Amino acid sequence: MFDLINWPFKKKLLILSVILFILVIIFIILILVKSFNPASLPEIPRPTATPFSVRPITPTTVNLSLVPTEEKIDIKGVTIKNIYRDPVEVHGNGDVVFYRNSDYQLVYLPKFSNFHITVLGSPFWDKAKEAEEQFIKSLDISKEQACWLTVEITTPQFANEEYAGKTFPLSYCMDL
Repeated sequence: MFDLINWPFKKKLLILSVILFILVIIFIILILVKSFNPASLPEIPRPTATPFSVRPITPTTVNLSLVPTEEKIDIKGVTIKNIYRDPVEVHGNGDVVFYRNSDYQLVYLPKFSNFHITVLGSPFWDKAKEAEEQFIKSLDISKEQACWLTVEITTPQFANEEYAGKTFPLSYCMDL
Protein backbone atom coordinates (compact mmCIF):
# COMPACT_ATOMS: atom_id res chain seq x y z
CA MET A 1 0.00 0.00 0.00
CA PHE A 2 1.90 2.99 1.32
CA ASP A 3 5.61 2.78 1.36
CA LEU A 4 6.34 5.26 4.13
CA ILE A 5 10.02 4.45 4.27
CA ASN A 6 10.71 5.64 0.74
CA TRP A 7 8.82 8.90 1.17
CA PRO A 8 10.95 11.99 1.30
CA PHE A 9 11.70 13.36 4.72
CA LYS A 10 9.78 16.62 4.19
CA LYS A 11 6.55 14.77 3.42
CA LYS A 12 6.92 12.63 6.51
CA LEU A 13 7.60 15.66 8.64
CA LEU A 14 4.58 17.51 7.23
CA ILE A 15 2.22 14.58 7.84
CA LEU A 16 3.51 14.09 11.38
CA SER A 17 3.18 17.82 12.08
CA VAL A 18 -0.43 17.86 10.88
CA ILE A 19 -1.26 14.77 12.96
CA LEU A 20 0.44 16.25 16.02
CA PHE A 21 -1.37 19.59 15.52
CA ILE A 22 -4.76 17.83 15.30
CA LEU A 23 -4.00 15.83 18.45
CA VAL A 24 -3.02 18.99 20.35
CA ILE A 25 -6.26 20.71 19.26
CA ILE A 26 -8.31 17.68 20.33
CA PHE A 27 -6.48 17.64 23.67
CA ILE A 28 -7.16 21.35 24.27
CA ILE A 29 -10.84 20.89 23.40
CA LEU A 30 -11.13 17.96 25.80
CA ILE A 31 -9.56 19.96 28.61
CA LEU A 32 -11.91 22.88 27.98
CA VAL A 33 -14.97 20.65 27.83
CA LYS A 34 -14.06 18.83 31.04
CA SER A 35 -13.31 22.05 32.90
CA PHE A 36 -16.55 23.72 31.73
CA ASN A 37 -18.94 24.15 34.62
CA PRO A 38 -22.40 25.46 33.66
CA ALA A 39 -23.01 26.44 37.27
CA SER A 40 -20.24 29.03 36.99
CA LEU A 41 -22.13 30.93 34.29
CA PRO A 42 -24.24 33.87 35.41
CA GLU A 43 -27.88 32.96 35.57
CA ILE A 44 -29.89 34.39 32.72
CA PRO A 45 -33.37 35.44 33.76
CA ARG A 46 -35.97 33.60 31.74
CA PRO A 47 -39.26 35.22 30.85
CA THR A 48 -42.23 33.71 32.58
CA ALA A 49 -45.84 33.90 31.61
CA THR A 50 -47.84 36.07 33.91
CA PRO A 51 -51.44 35.08 34.39
CA PHE A 52 -53.76 37.72 33.02
CA SER A 53 -57.11 38.32 34.51
CA VAL A 54 -59.71 40.85 33.57
CA ARG A 55 -61.23 42.58 36.50
CA PRO A 56 -63.70 45.41 36.34
CA ILE A 57 -62.62 48.80 37.55
CA THR A 58 -64.50 49.66 40.69
CA PRO A 59 -66.21 53.00 40.31
CA THR A 60 -65.51 55.65 42.88
CA THR A 61 -67.62 58.60 43.94
CA VAL A 62 -68.52 61.08 41.24
CA ASN A 63 -69.10 64.74 41.86
CA LEU A 64 -72.75 64.80 40.78
CA SER A 65 -72.70 68.55 40.21
CA LEU A 66 -70.36 67.92 37.27
CA VAL A 67 -72.57 65.29 35.62
CA PRO A 68 -74.77 66.84 32.91
CA THR A 69 -78.51 66.31 33.43
CA GLU A 70 -79.88 67.59 30.11
CA GLU A 71 -81.48 65.21 27.60
CA LYS A 72 -78.77 66.00 25.01
CA ILE A 73 -75.19 67.16 25.48
CA ASP A 74 -72.66 68.69 23.10
CA ILE A 75 -69.28 67.06 22.50
CA LYS A 76 -66.93 68.62 19.95
CA GLY A 77 -69.82 70.38 18.23
CA VAL A 78 -71.92 67.21 17.93
CA THR A 79 -75.16 66.98 19.91
CA ILE A 80 -75.51 63.48 21.37
CA LYS A 81 -77.88 61.71 23.72
CA ASN A 82 -76.76 62.31 27.31
CA ILE A 83 -74.76 59.16 28.12
CA TYR A 84 -74.66 60.11 31.82
CA ARG A 85 -78.43 59.70 32.23
CA ASP A 86 -78.46 55.90 32.08
CA PRO A 87 -74.83 54.73 32.32
CA VAL A 88 -73.55 51.22 32.89
CA GLU A 89 -70.81 52.68 35.09
CA VAL A 90 -69.42 56.12 35.92
CA HIS A 91 -65.90 56.35 37.32
CA GLY A 92 -64.63 58.92 39.79
CA ASN A 93 -62.80 60.84 37.09
CA GLY A 94 -66.01 61.18 35.06
CA ASP A 95 -65.27 58.40 32.55
CA VAL A 96 -68.54 56.73 31.66
CA VAL A 97 -69.17 53.24 30.34
CA PHE A 98 -72.42 53.78 28.48
CA TYR A 99 -72.80 50.35 26.86
CA ARG A 100 -71.31 46.94 27.62
CA ASN A 101 -71.94 43.38 26.54
CA SER A 102 -69.71 40.30 26.27
CA ASP A 103 -68.35 41.37 22.86
CA TYR A 104 -67.54 45.07 23.35
CA GLN A 105 -67.88 48.11 25.57
CA LEU A 106 -68.38 51.79 24.76
CA VAL A 107 -66.68 54.39 26.96
CA TYR A 108 -66.48 58.17 26.98
CA LEU A 109 -63.41 59.89 28.48
CA PRO A 110 -64.43 63.50 29.17
CA LYS A 111 -60.93 64.61 30.14
CA PHE A 112 -59.86 64.05 26.52
CA SER A 113 -63.29 64.31 24.83
CA ASN A 114 -62.59 60.86 23.36
CA PHE A 115 -64.73 57.79 22.88
CA HIS A 116 -63.24 54.31 23.15
CA ILE A 117 -64.74 51.17 21.70
CA THR A 118 -63.08 48.11 23.18
CA VAL A 119 -63.76 44.91 21.23
CA LEU A 120 -63.75 41.91 23.60
CA GLY A 121 -65.17 39.27 21.23
CA SER A 122 -64.02 37.77 17.98
CA PRO A 123 -63.81 37.76 15.05
CA PHE A 124 -62.53 41.28 15.55
CA TRP A 125 -63.94 43.01 12.45
CA ASP A 126 -67.43 41.53 12.88
CA LYS A 127 -67.61 42.59 16.52
CA ALA A 128 -66.12 46.01 15.72
CA LYS A 129 -68.84 46.56 13.12
CA GLU A 130 -71.54 45.60 15.65
CA ALA A 131 -69.95 47.96 18.20
CA GLU A 132 -69.91 50.82 15.67
CA GLU A 133 -73.62 50.34 15.01
CA GLN A 134 -74.36 50.28 18.74
CA PHE A 135 -72.22 53.40 19.16
CA ILE A 136 -74.32 55.54 16.79
CA LYS A 137 -77.52 54.04 18.22
CA SER A 138 -76.48 54.75 21.84
CA LEU A 139 -75.55 58.35 21.02
CA ASP A 140 -78.55 58.84 18.72
CA ILE A 141 -76.41 60.32 15.94
CA SER A 142 -75.69 59.65 12.27
CA LYS A 143 -72.53 58.05 10.89
CA GLU A 144 -71.48 61.43 9.51
CA GLN A 145 -71.85 63.03 12.95
CA ALA A 146 -69.89 60.18 14.52
CA CYS A 147 -66.98 61.00 12.22
CA TRP A 148 -66.70 64.45 13.84
CA LEU A 149 -66.02 62.79 17.21
CA THR A 150 -62.70 61.33 18.30
CA VAL A 151 -63.32 57.58 18.45
CA GLU A 152 -60.72 54.85 18.89
CA ILE A 153 -61.40 51.14 18.43
CA THR A 154 -59.06 48.81 20.30
CA THR A 155 -58.93 45.23 21.51
CA PRO A 156 -56.96 43.46 24.25
CA GLN A 157 -54.53 40.67 23.45
CA PHE A 158 -56.63 37.96 25.11
CA ALA A 159 -59.52 38.74 22.76
CA ASN A 160 -57.80 39.35 19.40
CA GLU A 161 -54.05 38.89 19.56
CA GLU A 162 -53.51 39.95 15.94
CA TYR A 163 -55.07 43.40 16.47
CA ALA A 164 -54.06 44.04 20.08
CA GLY A 165 -52.03 47.19 20.66
CA LYS A 166 -53.41 48.84 17.52
CA THR A 167 -55.92 51.65 17.31
CA PHE A 168 -58.52 51.89 14.55
CA PRO A 169 -60.93 54.65 13.55
CA LEU A 170 -64.61 54.08 12.81
CA SER A 171 -64.74 52.09 9.57
CA TYR A 172 -67.30 54.34 7.91
CA CYS A 173 -65.23 57.45 8.60
CA MET A 174 -62.40 56.24 6.38
CA ASP A 175 -64.71 56.56 3.34
CA LEU A 176 -65.75 60.16 4.02
